[in-house]
Amino acid sequence: MHVGSLPIYDQQAAYADGTRNEGLPSLFRSASRAQPLEVVPVRTLDEVLAGLGVARVDVIKLDIEGAEWMALRGALKTLAQSRPTLILEIARETCRAGGHEPEALAQWLASLGYRLEEIAEGGKTSPVDPASLGDFQNIVAYPR
Repeated sequence: MHVGSLPIYDQQAAYADGTRNEGLPSLFRSASRAQPLEVVPVRTLDEVLAGLGVARVDVIKLDIEGAEWMALRGALKTLAQSRPTLILEIARETCRAGGHEPEALAQWLASLGYRLEEIAEGGKTSPVDPASLGDFQNIVAYPR
């Protein structure tokens, strides 16, 4: 995890119906997110939690457009000490923009002792093989 500041890239194109999703900026440039919006400060989650005096974390929820692995690498102390349940979006396009394949992130989580399940329609979950992810999935990772 890089501490300091990084540019954040915005999706400029509207959908076919003319609407835009304002929740899609990313720390990683891609074909759909090529325009730098601004430079933002970045800190590790471990640093932020220590600064706030948070001693225990039960759940971490991430949907940060490909920066999930970066954020989790900045939370290694928290992951080791608290063993929180993780809820995250893993999408092939945004992972690749971040420099990795989704399977690598999922296998890394498994190597940390997490069991991955895909969140389906209605909130039901089912086990997912870290080596065979689709192009997009919402995942809950339970500590073993």
